[in-house]
Amino acid sequence: MVLRPAWRHYWLRIGVGVLFIIIFLISWTPELGILGILGLSFLLSAIWARFARLYIISSETLTARLGLVSIKEIKINLQDIRSLTVKQNILERALNVGKLAVATAGTSGYEAILEGILDPFAIRGTLKPSLKA
Repeated sequence: MVLRPAWRHYWLRIGVGVLFIIIFLISWTPELGILGILGLSFLLSAIWARFARLYIISSETLTARLGLVSIKEIKINLQDIRSLTVKQNILERALNVGKLAVATAGTSGYEAILEGILDPFAIRGTLKPSLKA
């Protein structure tokens, strides 16, 4: 299973970007040209942030690839997972997105945090059979 953060995780960046571009296009004055540039930069930052994260779940491993220019790859054996924690605020709960924090025996904190994934409880349920009872 291949996952990326959901588009709705970036709703604020996309919304502000679209709003700035609409204001710029409606007014069409050189003074407000900065709004067009800001709107475009908000949209590009959302696109960049989404495609900079890739999560791959196979039958034996969980892989988190972070970055576009410099890449950091975290590979975790499913049998090493000790804890799966879902983190959501009220808005993320309404949008059905959230973070899934993965802890292993070899670290004191979280080995990887899968940010902005769609339906994190279902993903946790997919990974949960790998936890030892």
